Amino acid sequence: MRDILFLAKLKDTNYWAEGFYCSMRETTYCCEEDYKRHPVPLHHLIAVDEMTDWGMPNRLRLYEINPETLCQYTGLCDKNGKKIWENDIVQYGEYTAVVRHGKYTAGFYVDFPEETNYRKDLGYWYKKVSVIGNVLEDTKGNRLESHTVSEPGWIPVTERLPENDSYVLMSFENFSLPLVGRYVDDEELGGAWYLGDCIDEDTCLANDLFVNAWMPLPKPYREDEEEWRLATGEKDVHTGR
Repeated sequence: MRDILFLAKLKDTNYWAEGFYCSMRETTYCCEEDYKRHPVPLHHLIAVDEMTDWGMPNRLRLYEINPETLCQYTGLCDKNGKKIWENDIVQYGEYTAVVRHGKYTAGFYVDFPEETNYRKDLGYWYKKVSVIGNVLEDTKGNRLESHTVSEPGWIPVTERLPENDSYVLMSFENFSLPLVGRYVDDEELGGAWYLGDCIDEDTCLANDLFVNAWMPLPKPYREDEEEWRLATGEKDVHTGR
């Protein structure tokens, strides 16, 4: 069975959710005149299968999204095994192109510049290209690789992610205090943020925490760093000495 999946940004945030797309109206009226007098808002949602606790039934949780950021999974992965989504930017040699739907074929295609004279069907290219970003990663459609990052300080998640499974300080869009955690990238399940030593399905998203930026952890305080290392035989993790 094919994976019919969608990716979209949660409403009023820059945080992505992956799951099953659906839409729902707030109510239903009997008569058409009622809809004209009282228009019913339509909510666009991503349904995510989430863990509750060990040995307990999972839950299907609905997250409201910005429909303008909705991207469908193509059902294919790039040459590195990464999922290819609608609106992804892929690279082949010196050329980059956006994955789109429906203009040249009945399905997904790679919109290479016309001057390349490249064929455009994604089924031909998916094992030859690498996904390098998505045109919706920020509101201006800028590519991730064109961003610059100034350190030290907070690093937006739209600009760069930390090293896989390394501890960092996380900032949240909907929580005022930063917390220590880590980002774990899984080729099959995708990337996720975790608090502290949490594992498996206990992600920040599952706890309604939306990470918007991160920064490296500072060195621990030592009153006399050199004296402490000599006494304990520990090496400085930053210098290796």
